[in-house]
Amino acid sequence: MDDSSDENSSYPGLPSQVTENTPLYKITSVGRVKTFHGLTRSEIVYLIISLLNMLITLGFTIQRLVITSDAVGNEQSPKFTLAVVLLLNSIFCCYYCVHGVFRERIFETIAYICAIGVLLAYIIVQYTTLAGEKHTLIDTIQLILICILGPLNVFGASMVIHEFGYLEFREVGASVTLQKIYRFVSMFITLLKFDLQVTASFLIFILHEGTSHVTRPEVITLALGIPYCLVWLTIGWFSVSRENRCVAWMFIVMSVAQPTYMIYRIIMTATKYHINDINITVYCVYLVGGVGVLVWIFMMTMMILVYRNFNRGLLEQLRQSVNYGERSVVYT
Repeated sequence: MDDSSDENSSYPGLPSQVTENTPLYKITSVGRVKTFHGLTRSEIVYLIISLLNMLITLGFTIQRLVITSDAVGNEQSPKFTLAVVLLLNSIFCCYYCVHGVFRERIFETIAYICAIGVLLAYIIVQYTTLAGEKHTLIDTIQLILICILGPLNVFGASMVIHEFGYLEFREVGASVTLQKIYRFVSMFITLLKFDLQVTASFLIFILHEGTSHVTRPEVITLALGIPYCLVWLTIGWFSVSRENRCVAWMFIVMSVAQPTYMIYRIIMTATKYHINDINITVYCVYLVGGVGVLVWIFMMTMMILVYRNFNRGLLEQLRQSVNYGERSVVYT
């Protein structure tokens, strides 16, 4: 029986036009997901503006990739590499935006704000630092649009965050303790996704220098490191979904490899380049690597907090709220 219409009129942040029988969410294999009827006006406006911004960015970026790759040898240019990273981060932004609203994920919406800042930084850096290249009309239009729509996205995201909370209440009830643990888990899962985004961007910048500055053992390390990272993040997600302490320890032990490699690559890059030979992608290696280490620190801090709250009733409450039975809860 769908209980999504219960207490509709009494809970803040819900659409004022809903009726008693209006379904505000549906129960899926990943938990409760908002329906279109459950979206507020501000959430709808936020989604429209955000997706419009992302579609414009994706369109310009894909066109830039096609134009740049048509020229022989331009696949190794900083402009091409930045476009690839921009495309990757735009896809993550679309996910954070849509999933964050329909699942009421506060920390994913915060991650979206951070990702918008990253996109804005990439576009501005690409436009201002590649001074030796002639800027096209597309470059200028993209810069103007992101500077206008980007702040609107950030403002909209900060507004809709204040309307979140209904799905969390339906999932874990009124228990302050369970709500606190639930937010710890949500933040950890979001950091897993953000870590994947940062790591992928870091590896793209590293591979940009691969033909001339990365040795064969380092190429092998990169080839093994990508699946290793995916397995590691999956283990982290699984450990939380099952509240399994042994798997959590496996995740913690395996996690040492990521910051170690990032710090190693930053040091090696710094020793290989003279100050006059540094290009924009080298600076990006420093910046993205540093952000990656910080994200790892926050993620491991949240892992410890989540680990300390295993077996305190959250898993059982989530199973009961959506009739999972003994199946594992799928956190997304």
